[in-house]
Amino acid sequence: RLNEKVLLVSPNELLPSGKTAYEAFYNVDEDGKYDDTEYREWESKLLADPDLPYLTKDNTQTAVNGAPVYTTAYDMFSTLLSQMMSTGRLYTLNVTNTNDHSCFLDVVEMTNLCVEITQPTTPVHLEYKSKEHEFKPSYDSETSFCQLGGVVFGNTKYDEIEDVCYWICRFQEAVFNITEYSTIPFSHKQKKRRNIGIGFVNTQQLLVEEVYSKFPEKEWVKETSKTMHKYVEAVQYYLLKASNKLAEELGPCEMFDRTKYSKGILPIDTCKNTELNSHPLLLDWEALRSDIKKHGLRFGAHTASMPVESSSVTFSLINGNEFPRTPVTFKGNKKLLTAVSVPKIAEYGDKYVYAWDNRKIDKNALYLAMCSNINKFIDQSISYNFYFDLTKGKLDELDLLNTIFVALSREGVKTTYYLNFNTDVQVDDTDDKDKTEEMTEEEKQFFEQLKLLEQESGCAGGSCTL
Repeated sequence: RLNEKVLLVSPNELLPSGKTAYEAFYNVDEDGKYDDTEYREWESKLLADPDLPYLTKDNTQTAVNGAPVYTTAYDMFSTLLSQMMSTGRLYTLNVTNTNDHSCFLDVVEMTNLCVEITQPTTPVHLEYKSKEHEFKPSYDSETSFCQLGGVVFGNTKYDEIEDVCYWICRFQEAVFNITEYSTIPFSHKQKKRRNIGIGFVNTQQLLVEEVYSKFPEKEWVKETSKTMHKYVEAVQYYLLKASNKLAEELGPCEMFDRTKYSKGILPIDTCKNTELNSHPLLLDWEALRSDIKKHGLRFGAHTASMPVESSSVTFSLINGNEFPRTPVTFKGNKKLLTAVSVPKIAEYGDKYVYAWDNRKIDKNALYLAMCSNINKFIDQSISYNFYFDLTKGKLDELDLLNTIFVALSREGVKTTYYLNFNTDVQVDDTDDKDKTEEMTEEEKQFFEQLKLLEQESGCAGGSCTL
């Protein structure tokens, strides 16, 4: 309902209970399910006030000062959409989906820069001493932590997933045991939670072998959905099975009781079952549930679907779940540039789905079919991207609102990452040749810095170094 009222208020506004608006909004029940009942009741009373001002460009200072105002759902999402389209990366987090489908009993309020890590965090209080200051974390202070790994689809056959997941967990256990986390600020809970994030590399090779080369385009969304359901179910299941085996051998993680797993709640219980992901389960989840109740899990969280940019270049694979741009792409950083081809290019080079090819299929619909089934099973989130080809004409705003917000919310997707655009438009500037102005020195420096930024790897540069 685009005309529905939405309240804008300072997060420090106090409710009658003494909670702040922020505390009431970011709230979960004893089973870790999102519960904003108190906030919504308070919000409804404020929105019913006929004197509550409507936010316009003339009274923005009111909102800046924290006084309650209202806007409409359309105005709010249209403004957010405008900023996302102009920057390409105003990341979002769906609070309801994130907490309902979390593996934690504690509330999740935020994510990391690549938006695939969704874990509990607690603020740190800064205490000053004379001219110096030092951080003194309370027991509750907590920094989120990601220790990543990946299953290489395409190179890993379905019947190999169990062994691969077992050895990934063994490797992660070894890393925990040899790493000193005390150098990371407020990391005193890292070895208690033992969170890991195993994701997926080279997903498009799996899909070109199992879907694109076998079925007509009109069936790709349906078949992609089935294939991803089958493979991601296996990854999550066998990671939990390996984690359970390690717990039987070494004991569960110290904060296992702060996970939904400790109550026998699995991802298959909290996911949204939709038309895209409602496929039969192929593995014995009830036996696994029984084993988890008996022995627990060695890790708190297990899966997160990250970008996997740098490692994919090293091994000449396709990064994460993304569509390749072309059969051969030049990738690298300011020190090194290298050519990377899609796997098995001789056999499948013309059968891959490329980000900006001329296929009629909706790339975002295909991507959603893939990620809906990833999201169904994993216990953290996805670095979820979009693809918009601006060379094919103007984009409809309502279609964009549905693609970026509504459809994802219905599928249970938790976070969004980049908006990718194809802007390779040939412009006839014959008549403007005489009007062309040379760039200023400041503009040249800006574009040089932009090139360097695009070549950076790592979270700070907007891509994951796994």
